[in-house]
Formats: sequence, structure tokens, C-alpha cells
Amino acid sequence: FRSSRNAAAPEIMLHELGHSFGYLADEYTDFSAAPGIEQANVTRETRPEFIKWKAWIPDGVPLPTPVTPDYADVIGLFEGANMRPRGWYRPKADCKMRTLDRPFCEVCRQELVRAIYRVLRPIESSTPAVADWTIGPDEVVELDVQPLAPVGHSLVVQWFIDGAPAPGGTNAGFN
Repeated sequence: FRSSRNAAAPEIMLHELGHSFGYLADEYTDFSAAPGIEQANVTRETRPEFIKWKAWIPDGVPLPTPVTPDYADVIGLFEGANMRPRGWYRPKADCKMRTLDRPFCEVCRQELVRAIYRVLRPIESSTPAVADWTIGPDEVVELDVQPLAPVGHSLVVQWFIDGAPAPGGTNAGFN
């Protein structure tokens, strides 16, 4: 990568890494731009069940979402993205993909983590070692995961069954 001594250079680099590494779209508008494509952080979709980041949108948030102080810190469906002021939507009122010196929003951070996982698997090993399997109603199966060991801190792994924490399913102190 190349950069400059301009004071905004680190922020510009982070924004551009959002494009090149996270496959994120611009969330700002530019009337001279060509039509964009759907990406993880921009959509033309307004039907709630088809919005890519619908799991992030709290109940009761209006769609499209108005850019007001009431919704400044929530994920919603904000109009103006992919360089288009109308017809394209972004997940948050403001984000590094829209404005420098802002943090990446939750949806963009998720996509950056997914990009990391495309090149680095966070799990060292797991058992059972098969990808797809079925257990019967009376079967007991022991599950085990060995995550990559971080340097400088430990991990806590919590198992979930149907979205609820599994009883006894917490392993603490992975180093």
C-alpha cells in the first residue's frame, strides 16, 4: 500500500482497506457516480425480511430509518449509499465507509471479521471431525473445539443450543 503524509492518510487507508479487504461499498453519495452493486453494507432492498443485515436491526426501528438523533446509534436502513442519494441504503447513519474519523459500524466490522476468517481459521481443531451429522433424540455426543490460542489474553467459549446457552457449555481460560 502507498500512502501520504497528509493528516487524513491513516483514515483514508482504513476506509480503502474496507473496500479491498472487506469488500465493503462506499456509504456516501456522489451525484456523478455510476450505478453501484449490492454488497454486504449497501442494498436497494427495503423489504425487512430480505435486508442483509436484518439480524442487526432492533425491533421497532422504522424502515427506511430517518437520520435523527433517536437513530444515530442503531442499525437500520438509512437512505443514501453506494454513491447514490436515493434508492440505496446503508446500515447505520454514519460509519467509516461514509465518513472518515468514524468507527466502522457493526455490519462493516462483521464483514471485516468474515474477511479475516477467509484467510485464517479461528479453530485449531474440533470433534466430531465431520461437517454434517445427525444425532438421535436419546444420543449423547460430546463436542469439543480447540480455538487458536491468542497471545496476551485468554478466551471464553460458550456453546449454544437453539440460541440458548447450553448448560455446562462454557470453557474458560483458553490461552
